[in-house]
Amino acid sequence: MKTENIPSSAKNVMRKINEKVLTATVTLVPFGIFEIEGLMLETEEFGIALQQSATLFSVPQNNAQRDFKALLGEGFQFLKISAKRAERQNRPEKALTLADFEKLLFELSLKGNRRAIEMARALIGLSLTQLFADAFGQKFEKEERQAWLSDRQKSKDAFWDLEQAIDGYLLGHPDKSDNYRKWVYLNCQDTLNRHLFGKCAAKIREELQVTNLLRDHYGRRALRHLESIQSLASRYILKSDVEPKEACEKAISEFAFGIISYKEDAES
Repeated sequence: MKTENIPSSAKNVMRKINEKVLTATVTLVPFGIFEIEGLMLETEEFGIALQQSATLFSVPQNNAQRDFKALLGEGFQFLKISAKRAERQNRPEKALTLADFEKLLFELSLKGNRRAIEMARALIGLSLTQLFADAFGQKFEKEERQAWLSDRQKSKDAFWDLEQAIDGYLLGHPDKSDNYRKWVYLNCQDTLNRHLFGKCAAKIREELQVTNLLRDHYGRRALRHLESIQSLASRYILKSDVEPKEACEKAISEFAFGIISYKEDAES
C-alpha cells in the first residue's frame, strides 16, 4: 500500500496498530434519545469498540467481526485497544476509528439496517442544520443539537410504529383492495399534514423545494406534535382495529393542536 497519500493522523494510527495495543479513554456520547460509548485513543483519534458497534446495530457478537470486515473491504483492520471500564478492567478488545465507523454506518444503511438508517438520516439533517446555522450566523449550541436529535428520533420511532400498526391492520383485513393497500400509508401521512400544517405533502415539498423525507425539514414543535399524533393513532389501530386514516383523524381530534407551521420550533 502506498503511504504518501495517507493523512498523517491515519499513518500514526497504522503505526501504533503494528506496534502495540492502544490505550483508550471511555466516555458516554449522547445521541439524542440514546447514548454511545465513545473512545478517545492515545493517538488522539476518536473510536468505538467492536462490541458497542455490534450492540448498536443489533448484529450478533459472534458474527460482528466477520460481517463488519466484509462491509469495510479489503485492507481494513480493527484497532487493538485496552480501555478501562468498571466491569472490564483493561481487557484487550477490538475497535474501529470514528472514520471507519462512519463508513460502516453508510454500508449498513445500504443493507437496510434500521438503526443505521435512523442514525444516518438524523446525522444528515443535523449536519445540514449546523451548516445553515453557521452560514446565517446563528448559534446552534450543544444542548440545541441534542434536543434536535432527540425530537427527530422520537418522531421517526412514532412513524415506524404507525407503519407497523398499518401493516398489522392490512394483515387482519385481507378483503382490502390492492388500490387501498397501495395508498393507505400515503393517505395517512397526507391526513396528518393537512390537519396539522394545513397543506398536503406535495405543497410542502414545493415550498421547501425538496424531494426527500419531509420530516428532515420540520421544526422541533412540529416534530413533537407529529410524534404525539402518530403514537396515539398507532394505539387506536392496534387496540381497537380502527381503520388507519380514521385513526389518524381521531388522534388529531383528540389533541386539537390546530394549524401550525411545519417549520415551527418553539412551544407556544
